[in-house]
Amino acid sequence: LRSNRIWTFAWCSKRLTRQFEKTISHIAWQIGFEHDVLMNTVKYSRQQFEDSPRTVSPFIQTILREAIAA
Repeated sequence: LRSNRIWTFAWCSKRLTRQFEKTISHIAWQIGFEHDVLMNTVKYSRQQFEDSPRTVSPFIQTILREAIAA
């Protein structure tokens, strides 16, 4: 990987199982590899995302302000 592009893919789900996490990470790796981008995945349960002290972190605030919801 010779690119300095790094994308962070943050997601939350009610289905936060190990298999689901592996699937998302694998898809992110494939897309990143195809586009010469390092894709970092960050996983949260809905409760972790909405009801924890993390919601005031600069990272979460940036997600709430700039992220694309799917």
